[in-house]
Amino acid sequence: MQAPEQSDRDSAAKTAFAAQQYGLSYAPGVENHFWHIARNRIIRRHLVQALESQGAPGGAVLDVGCGPGIAVGFMRGSGIDCYGVELGSPQVRPGMEAFVRTATDATRLPADLRARVRVITLLDVLEHIEHPAAFLKTLMEAFPNAGAILIAVPARQELWSNYDEFFGHFLRYDKGSMLAVAEAAGLEPVVMKYFFNALYPVMYALTLRSRTRSLQTPPQAGLLRRIAHTILGGAFLLEERLPFLGDVPGTSLLAVLKRRA
Repeated sequence: MQAPEQSDRDSAAKTAFAAQQYGLSYAPGVENHFWHIARNRIIRRHLVQALESQGAPGGAVLDVGCGPGIAVGFMRGSGIDCYGVELGSPQVRPGMEAFVRTATDATRLPADLRARVRVITLLDVLEHIEHPAAFLKTLMEAFPNAGAILIAVPARQELWSNYDEFFGHFLRYDKGSMLAVAEAAGLEPVVMKYFFNALYPVMYALTLRSRTRSLQTPPQAGLLRRIAHTILGGAFLLEERLPFLGDVPGTSLLAVLKRRA
């Protein structure tokens, strides 16, 4: 057994590292970056479809591993009854304090909230999980009325870089690996598609050259930059709606999974 002082040092180091990761990923204003602009809207469209398919258009959604609550804030602002839970302790976005619980295991949320949840979202979370099928099984057991789980993950192992190593990823998913996880968890796909397709050749070229990329998603300040990122985010949103591109490699993979009948 470790001496208490060594354990304390290790815990402090992990906490500091987690704080650094949160700071790099979720700096104030990062929601104005084109990636967040596009992803939030893509997720919302599929989330609405998942709720409607269950006959529960006004049902509650739980974003597991929500970070400071960027997606939760967007979903709530667009009319979805969304809540968030996070194992770590990031600084929650202003106005989201009543809807986001930090330092909390999702399976230990109050039973009444768990019973209300109809769809679970895991947005860039599953790649951090060493045993994803077991994790999904545990979630679905803890949320008996959740008929679907919506997952977004980094895609394509050939894009692996220092970014994945720094943020503790186990895998960048493709359709095959996601399908294997779904089947092992007793789930079946409703939607499975790549998105951010136009980013793929750019990231592939960077990976071939050095396998290094910036660790920070920079916040966008200034009117002109925000306008540019809004336009670019809109372009990626339109790209995702083109049906034939779902099979073309992208930098992210979207999966909507339901309980196996």
